[in-house]
Amino acid sequence: MKTDVRERDDSFEVDIELPGFHKDEVQLSLENGYLNITAAKVLDKDEKAQKSGKLIRQERCAGSMSRSFYVGEDLTSRRNWTTVY
Repeated sequence: MKTDVRERDDSFEVDIELPGFHKDEVQLSLENGYLNITAAKVLDKDEKAQKSGKLIRQERCAGSMSRSFYVGEDLTSRRNWTTVY
């Protein structure tokens, strides 16, 4: 998980690359002064092969990753932060 944290004049910017994850698979939370970022990918059991022919092998990745950053007690709600995907 490539992560960059920048300090601005009046804010902090956290830039995280999450390759292979969709927006709805990423969760953000704020607890006790910590910003928590979690991304989880599950296997799609309803995925069906669209091509003709006998499927010999099918491989998929599933898993999760998370990071936590102390941002201080001043950031108390989502009203104080913005997200860009």
